[in-house]
Amino acid sequence: MSDHEFGGNDDLSLPKATVQKIVGEILPPQGGVAFAKEARDLLIECCVEFITLISSEANEISEKEAKKTIACDHITKALEQLGFSDYVPAVLEAAAEHKEVQKGREKKADKFANSEDSAPNLSALVPSALVPSARPASTMGQEESMPVDESVSPQSLSARTLKAVASYINSPPRKRVVVLTGAGISTAAGIPDFRSPKTGLYSNLARLDLPHAEAVFDISYFRQRPEPFYALAKELYPGKFHPTVSHAFIALLAKKGMLQMLFTQNIDCLERAAGVPADKIVEAHGSFATQRCIDCKETFPDDEMKECVVDGKVPRCGCGALVKPDIIFFGESLPRHFDKNTFHVATADIVLILGTSLSVYPFAGLPEMTTEGKPRVLFNMERVGRIGSRADDVVEIGSCDDGTRKLADALGWREELEGLWRGVVGEEEAERQTRGEGAVEDDAEVLRLAEGVEAALHFGEDESDEGEGKDGVDELGEGVESSKSANGAEERTVEEKPIHRKQSSSSLRHGQAEGDKAEAEIER
Repeated sequence: MSDHEFGGNDDLSLPKATVQKIVGEILPPQGGVAFAKEARDLLIECCVEFITLISSEANEISEKEAKKTIACDHITKALEQLGFSDYVPAVLEAAAEHKEVQKGREKKADKFANSEDSAPNLSALVPSALVPSARPASTMGQEESMPVDESVSPQSLSARTLKAVASYINSPPRKRVVVLTGAGISTAAGIPDFRSPKTGLYSNLARLDLPHAEAVFDISYFRQRPEPFYALAKELYPGKFHPTVSHAFIALLAKKGMLQMLFTQNIDCLERAAGVPADKIVEAHGSFATQRCIDCKETFPDDEMKECVVDGKVPRCGCGALVKPDIIFFGESLPRHFDKNTFHVATADIVLILGTSLSVYPFAGLPEMTTEGKPRVLFNMERVGRIGSRADDVVEIGSCDDGTRKLADALGWREELEGLWRGVVGEEEAERQTRGEGAVEDDAEVLRLAEGVEAALHFGEDESDEGEGKDGVDELGEGVESSKSANGAEERTVEEKPIHRKQSSSSLRHGQAEGDKAEAEIER
C-alpha cells in the first residue's frame, strides 16, 4: 500500500476477495455437509465487516500515536478497546507463527541467491521450451494475458457467446450482477475520453503552461489555481449530457432486482440520470453529485454550486476556503465506500465490464476478484486486462451500446430497454444518439475545451492580484469558452512532470495536426 493511501483518515482492511479465499479454505465440504452459497456469502460479509471494524480502530490508534505504520500492538489494542480481549492471545500466537514462517522463507531466498543456481544460471538447468520469454511492455498499464484455449469448456456458460450469457442470466435462481464501467460507456453521449492519443484531453492539456497534463485534477494545484478546473467543470457539470443505452441497461438490471452493485470510474452522474439507484452506485473517483469545502469539509448547497459553475465563478465556503466537487483528485485517496463494497465482486454471479481500459488501479483489479467459474463479460473496443483468460470470459468487441443491445436482444429485453431509455432522454435525443450524432468523432470539442482552460490560465495570471470577485467567489472571466469535456480523473498519485512551454490556441491546433512532439506520455 502506498504512503498516500496510508495517511490521514484512511481506512485499512483486507481485500474482500482475499477474505473469500480464506473462508473457502477454512470451510471445505466435510463429512458430506456442504455450505449453502447464501450462508457462505453471509459469512464472508460478516468477516469483511469485522476486519474493517478492527482495521479502522487500529488506524485511529496509530494516528493518535502519530505513527505512520500500523503495528501488531495497534491491532491488539483495537481488539481490547472493542471488547474482544479474549482474542488477543490467539492473535499473538498466530502472529508469532507467521513471523517464523517468514523467517524460513527469507532463509531459503538467501540460500538460493547465494547459490550457483541463482537466476542467471538457472536457465542453463531448464529446457529452453520451459523458460518464459521476455514479457512485452503492457499498454496503458494493462496486464498482458493469453486468451483461454478454445478447447477449454466453460464452467457456468454453455458457450462463450452473448446468447449463452443471456441463457445463464435468465436461468434460476435470479442472478446477482455486478457492473464495472469506464469512459467508453459515455462517449455516445458526446463526452470525450481522457486518454486517447492526440484527441484525448490529457494530450491536449499537455501543450499548455501546466506543471503536467493532469494538474487540472491535482489537489495541490487546485489550491493555488482553481480556475482551470472550473473551466472544465462548466462543461462537465450534470445536465449537459444524456444517458446512453448502456446506462439504461444498467438501470434495467436494477429495476429487475439483479444489480448487486455498479462500480464506475466516471464522474458525469449519467448512471443516476438513467435511473440507477444511488445506493447501488460506487463512484470510485467521486462525482459532481455533492461538493464540500476543501478545508473545513462543510457541505456546499447544490443550487449555489450550480449557479457558480454555470456563471463561470469559483465557489468559496463561508470560511473563505475553496469549494470542490467530491471528485477524487490526484493526491487524494479513494473513498472508503469503494473498499467497503468490493466484496460484491467476489460474491457476484456474473460481472459485466463496459468501456474501460482497466489501466488504473485499484479499479483495474476488480475483475480479478470475480470467483473462478463465474462469467466475466467485456463490452469494449478492444480486449483489455486479463479478460478472456478464463474459461467463462466473454469478449464482445465493439461499442458499449451495440453490445448491450445485442445482450438485451438475447435476453428478450430489447423493447423494455428502448422504452426505458427513450423515456429518460426523449425521442429527439434517442434518435440523435442512434444516428451516431452524439458521439465525438473528431478532436474539435477537446481542442475547444483545452482552449477554454488556456483562457482560464491567462485570466488567472492577469487577475491574480485583484483578489476575490463579489459574493465570495472568484470570477473566471469572459475568455473561458463553452465546450464539451471528458469524464473522470483516474488515479490518486501524481508524478512531477516538467513544465511545458505555453502555446497559443492556434499553436494547439497546429501541434495537433502535425503530431506535436510535446504530447505527454501519461503514466498512471
